[in-house]
Amino acid sequence: MKFFSRSSLLISLVFSLLGLTSPESARGQFIGYTSPQTDAETVVNTGAFSCATNELDFPVKNLGQAVHYVAYTGSFAPGIGLSVGVQGSMDGTTWLPISDVATNLSIGAVVGFGYYPIVRVQVKCTGGGTIPLRVNYSGTSVSSPVTAGINDFGAYQKLLWDQTNSGAGQAGEVTPTPYGNTSGVIFITYLGGAGPAGSTIALQCIVPGGTITVLAPTAIATTSGLTQSFVVPAVPCTDAIAQYAPGGAGVGLLAGSYLFAKPGAPPIMGATAGNVFVTNFPTTQAVSGTVTANQGTAGAQAWLADLHSVGGTTFSLGQALKAASLPVTLASDQGTLPVSGTVTTTPPANASTNVAQIGGTAVLADPCQSNSKVYLSQQFTANTQIITGTASKKIYVCSWNIVVGAATNVAVVEGTGSVCGAGTATFPGMTGGTTAATGVNLGANGGLTYGNGAIAVAGEATNADNVCVLISAANQTNVNLSYVVQ
Repeated sequence: MKFFSRSSLLISLVFSLLGLTSPESARGQFIGYTSPQTDAETVVNTGAFSCATNELDFPVKNLGQAVHYVAYTGSFAPGIGLSVGVQGSMDGTTWLPISDVATNLSIGAVVGFGYYPIVRVQVKCTGGGTIPLRVNYSGTSVSSPVTAGINDFGAYQKLLWDQTNSGAGQAGEVTPTPYGNTSGVIFITYLGGAGPAGSTIALQCIVPGGTITVLAPTAIATTSGLTQSFVVPAVPCTDAIAQYAPGGAGVGLLAGSYLFAKPGAPPIMGATAGNVFVTNFPTTQAVSGTVTANQGTAGAQAWLADLHSVGGTTFSLGQALKAASLPVTLASDQGTLPVSGTVTTTPPANASTNVAQIGGTAVLADPCQSNSKVYLSQQFTANTQIITGTASKKIYVCSWNIVVGAATNVAVVEGTGSVCGAGTATFPGMTGGTTAATGVNLGANGGLTYGNGAIAVAGEATNADNVCVLISAANQTNVNLSYVVQ
């Protein structure tokens, strides 16, 4: 029998309660990586990558990386279109682009950002045939610095067409704009022969429900081997489509690319076919040949320039002699201009002049000068209505001639009804009263002549009245006159 002291039992009991006498074995627990994890792998490496399939996807290992680099090398092949990008997904069904898309055939790179449970590299190659292609992926969980070099230009340099048929219409792939707007330059080159005359380049932006035009169809010069540049204005846009429309059959090939302007770059003021466009250079640049310049966009600040000659003739402002002064042409809609001093004008011979006033009084045009005349000849032996009135207008006689075969009293009247039987009144300026008996007395073969047709010699007092001739006897009466209605 073994005996323990009271103090030994007490110490043993305390250690048992604390679990120190027979502890269990400790289990291992993964607490995560203590340094950034990386992944590097080759996703494509073949000398004959098929360009008959529109799209191929290559998943990559996921070690928690949030920055994804993809670099590739290919090979030039006429008519081939290549695009490489990085996509991420939360569920393996819905994929989101997390990088820009590189389109250069020979070499390119893109950078994608963001952690996703599933990441893949997407490669599109179109045009048929095969090309050698190597695509490498590397990823890290360390934040990326500002992209530069090949990782940078993959975002803003987009290949549109690589030596395709210049006689066929081309609508490029939908091009995501790297900076959220379309500002940049499209470069077009015809290779192996002149391009079709009448061909155009245009750019549209995809918007909900359709597209909007950013660059209207613009003519392309046909010269082979000439690189032509077309400035694209800055319009907020996420997806753009370049469109090439040939003017006819082509004998050569078409090459085109889209270079986007980076944020913070000087504004693109202009570009012309085969020339270099220069903006905001701090020093003088030597230029040879012909230089064509324009102010640029509407509303830009006006140019300041000192002119000393025009057309080879030296001039100075403020000179008295016209040979040394700058001639001025007034606009057709120019208002009244104040003039000081004496102004002498010499109209050309036989010049037509419109006179508005005479002695300060407004000039009114005579009815017979401002209206088309009607010519009338009548013969009768009884009272006769010679002119029918016009509603809301009066009749003006421009010339008048009357002859009677035998002695007759003649009166010219106005009125309504049959032969002016109602409202009969004298015709102001003509002969006689309101009846034949009170008319002018004409002897045998006698007559009267008034006016020469230039101006009115008589006119009605009442609108819409008819004009009638009343005679006192049934004698031959001949009337010849001209008149207007106003």
